[in-house]
Amino acid sequence: MKSILLPALCCAALLFCCRCAQAAGPASQVKKTPSVVAEKMLDTILSDYKGEVVLLDFWATWCGPCLRAHKEIDPLKEGRLKDVRFVYITSTTSPREKWDAMIPDIHGDHYYLTDGQLSAIYSQIKTNAFPTYIVVGRDGSRSEAFIGYQGEKMLSVIDKALKTK
Repeated sequence: MKSILLPALCCAALLFCCRCAQAAGPASQVKKTPSVVAEKMLDTILSDYKGEVVLLDFWATWCGPCLRAHKEIDPLKEGRLKDVRFVYITSTTSPREKWDAMIPDIHGDHYYLTDGQLSAIYSQIKTNAFPTYIVVGRDGSRSEAFIGYQGEKMLSVIDKALKTK
């Protein structure tokens, strides 16, 4: 009896741990900032996501609307937005220690840029606001920049990008 009980308990514990890991959703990953001139930063970052739908999220640790939007979007990551890659971009305007502490709860890929690198990207996308969102289609096409989280309007652009092969 004891010889059956121990393996059964181990299997049950393993299944429980696997189920918890699945429920946690996609992990957060800090990505190395590419070593390119600032004007090529955005294209270089996006080159890692060819063929995928990406939501670029430009945010800051001190930005209240950014943090509220993260809470609204997070539950959608395992349902409606499960096939979207989330790429979070911030800069040294966010204290590094605070950023390091926050990103484990914000599932996706994270880039920490210099202010100059972020300014170069903002020049390309013609904005300088937090939060800003851009939907990138599988073909690399980019939506308009959404200034602030615009809920269903932005989600419908993501849905359209997901339907496009």
